[in-house]
Amino acid sequence: MIRKFSWIFAIAIAAIQPFTAKAQVCTPDQNLTTPGFLPAKLPDGQVNAAYNVGITIKVFKDTEIVQSGQTVLATIDSMLLISILGLPAGLGYECLNSRCAFVPSTLSCVNIQGTPTQSGLFPLKIPVKVYAKVFGAVPITQPDTLRNFAINVKGGTANMINIDQQNMGLTIFPNPTNGSVVWVNSISQPKVVNITGAELNIPIQKDGNLYKLDISKIPSGVYFVTNRIQTTKLFVD
Repeated sequence: MIRKFSWIFAIAIAAIQPFTAKAQVCTPDQNLTTPGFLPAKLPDGQVNAAYNVGITIKVFKDTEIVQSGQTVLATIDSMLLISILGLPAGLGYECLNSRCAFVPSTLSCVNIQGTPTQSGLFPLKIPVKVYAKVFGAVPITQPDTLRNFAINVKGGTANMINIDQQNMGLTIFPNPTNGSVVWVNSISQPKVVNITGAELNIPIQKDGNLYKLDISKIPSGVYFVTNRIQTTKLFVD
């Protein structure tokens, strides 16, 4: 009886308190009809100018994983976004779902907002945890890192790329890619070769230590980007 009374009392208090509506963090883009992300590329930002962009996410229903050396089908229950790493100073993020949880076949979103105070190209790393079941009932947790996005902030005096120091010799972003352009951070002009070692004739545009490679005309496959000192695989979907 005491427990029941306390619940009734709590509901009564909530009913008489004034209601303050909170603005929605972001609005999912209804144009996303298949699992994936929208937009495919984040718009550029400007130093000391407000930035506010929502990313719509639709999680796959299932995926293949390796379990005890065997590839099995896993049914996804949810995906938990842990963080967004690599954001320029002045930007943060907030999810539509307060736990940053995303469930299959349901549109949701995360908003990146603030006022950037750094210029440069900022590849983002988004660590997630995928909760799924195999064999219909056995729960598993699979960590992953999404590397689909980067933010290019213009203005200011700096021209830099925010990357891990151990990869300063040659870094490619995005990689893998299904787009038409990749950026390469390299100490010298890179070249792209196929698996036979033949160099590809593609447009390359230099911007400081960054090289913009136009890969729109090359077919899907595995390639190698090299600057004669270091070589890195490039995966084109």
